Amino acid sequence: MKRNFILFMMIISLTSVGLSAFAQKSFNVTSGTWNTPGNWNPSGVPGSGDAVTIPEGRTVTVDVAAVCASLTFTAGSTASSISINSGQSISMSGTLTFTNPVSGSGDQSIAVGQGSLTCGALTFNNTSNNTELNALTITSGSLTVNGVITMPGAVGENTLSVTTGTISTTSNPSITQLGNLSLGTGSTFNYSGAAQNILATTYSNLRVSGSGTKTVTADLTVNDILIISSGATLDMVSFTLLGTDSTSGTGTLKTQETIATPLPSGIRWIFDVDYNRGGNQTIVAGIYNNLLLTISGTKTLSSSISVDGNFTLSGTAVTTTVAALTIQGNLSVGDGTTFTAAGFALTVNGSTTVGAGTSGIFTISSATGTKAFNGDLTVNAGATWNNTAANAGLTLPGSISNAGTFNAGSGTHTLTGSTKTIGGTFSIANITVNGTYTNNGTLTATATLNGSGTLTNGATGTLNIGFTGTMGLTNLVASASGNTVDYQFGGTQTAKAITYHHLKLSTSGTKTITGISTVNGDFTMSGTAAATPSTAMTIIGDVILSGTATFTGGAFTHEVRGDWTNNGGTFTSTGTTINFTTSSSAINGTAASQTFNIITLNKTAGQTLSVSGSTTSLTIGGTYTQTTGNFTAPATMVHTGAVTLTAGTYTAGTNISVATTWTNNGATFTPGSGTVTFIGSSSAINGSAATQTFNNIIVNKTAGQTLSVSGTFQHIGILSLEFHVDKLSRPLL
Repeated sequence: MKRNFILFMMIISLTSVGLSAFAQKSFNVTSGTWNTPGNWNPSGVPGSGDAVTIPEGRTVTVDVAAVCASLTFTAGSTASSISINSGQSISMSGTLTFTNPVSGSGDQSIAVGQGSLTCGALTFNNTSNNTELNALTITSGSLTVNGVITMPGAVGENTLSVTTGTISTTSNPSITQLGNLSLGTGSTFNYSGAAQNILATTYSNLRVSGSGTKTVTADLTVNDILIISSGATLDMVSFTLLGTDSTSGTGTLKTQETIATPLPSGIRWIFDVDYNRGGNQTIVAGIYNNLLLTISGTKTLSSSISVDGNFTLSGTAVTTTVAALTIQGNLSVGDGTTFTAAGFALTVNGSTTVGAGTSGIFTISSATGTKAFNGDLTVNAGATWNNTAANAGLTLPGSISNAGTFNAGSGTHTLTGSTKTIGGTFSIANITVNGTYTNNGTLTATATLNGSGTLTNGATGTLNIGFTGTMGLTNLVASASGNTVDYQFGGTQTAKAITYHHLKLSTSGTKTITGISTVNGDFTMSGTAAATPSTAMTIIGDVILSGTATFTGGAFTHEVRGDWTNNGGTFTSTGTTINFTTSSSAINGTAASQTFNIITLNKTAGQTLSVSGSTTSLTIGGTYTQTTGNFTAPATMVHTGAVTLTAGTYTAGTNISVATTWTNNGATFTPGSGTVTFIGSSSAINGSAATQTFNNIIVNKTAGQTLSVSGTFQHIGILSLEFHVDKLSRPLL
């Protein structure tokens, strides 16, 4: 029993301590300061866990950064007041409560002045006595309510007023009579929570901050400054914004209103403005930072608009310029949207992007007014750029890229940037390059290619020249490995005398290639094109002749390191020497027979020149000289001139015809089961090889002509020797 009594007394003692630590504090003197312990009952300055009560007839001066859990005025017939000294404050996590006063002189008031007051909620409870007043006033100080402001009652029963200070709330204010809310000129009302509704009253300065969207419920008047902080959105829905001398912040203002002036006209909008109605809207005159036209409908621009930041279209919005328009930032014409640049000046100082991967249309409908795109220009997949109606000339100082449809029109496109690129596929009638550009895509010039700048065809670039005559471009660089230049006009053209990687001459007409001596890749001719070089050429890749193209080699020695492919073209070889060098390659193609004048073989030892594909007959009208490397002949091989073998291996086909001398100075001749036929007026087998071996030899000369065997070799091996006419001189069998 005694032990239970002791335990009971301990519990009572601990409970008393707890009640003492969190007990209510009541202001105990008629007039005094907050920070005087003896002014409170129980004695001691309130702490953050104390609920403070201000009885009737008390005057409290806050002379410290005061804290408490909550603060409540006690109803009575004698006035009570709190005044906060300049620079001081009251902060509470709970509710600040004004009670329903008793008739007489029971006013309850707090004068924040130049100080600050923070509470978890603010409640005015005067609902039945308009001769008494619950009042909270702020001059240049601040009130922060981290919850709901509740103010019922009639006009004159409760009042919340601010002169030039700030009121902030994180919830939706519940104020029955807006006349009880007095917002002085220069004051700021701040909605600082997440999603909130804006009171339909008149503001001097209105700020929306925090996260989420703040939504208006009626027309809104802001007489001075509208501030939308970063991350915040003010949604006007279908209501009108009135007043507003200036704006600030980096958030977003949205409007779905359809009237001519849903927003004040002629001001500078520092934050983003989004016209986001699913339907037609009028874009108010003014200076916008970032202007967004979204959702759908025709967005009609006013005649006096400029954009200091970005201009963005999204959804299925449609707009057309009605006056000169300058966009200091980027122009983005999103998927599904349409932007039309009509007969007025349009300047975009940032990048211009059409589409985001599926659609989007940018149209220049008139050449009137300069269209200046001063940043990069990108047309994405599925998007369309239309200039065919206006045929406007364009100055493009940035990089350009097209993965969609680019209808350039006939106007001159002048490229003026420094170290810029061309990507994707472009077909432009008139191109002037006055800057430095690298083409990494496919660029086709169909009328002119001029300029004092430099166009470099990058490793993945294809440059198509689709006009007659000579290009006026000062500097064309086309030597990068992998790039292609194609002179493809259906008529006469003059190729620029530079070093090429892949060089194509296509379609039709005579292609003048004067001064072109080096092709580091393939040299291709197709269609009915015709060309004659003016100098010896070195072709590192393949020679490809297709269609009925004609290549007249001229009296030059041309070095070919790749294949020689004839798919139906004509090689006029009179006076021409083809020197096959370096690695293994082939004479091939769909042509059944091919004819050369002179061939020399100077390949790396062990490398082979073969004859393959559909080509089964090869005629060499002049000499064949095999210095190094190997040669594999086709089924029918005709040597009209002399054959000289110095090194490597010559592998015979079925038939070899030799009209003059066969000289072997140390090479290996592999006859196989083939036949060598010596024809012509005079021919000989000679050379410094000690032994020469043939399978079958046919001597098929005119009567009286001789096949002689001479030189330093001492033995010739012949499996079969057949005389059709005349004789063999000095056979050593």
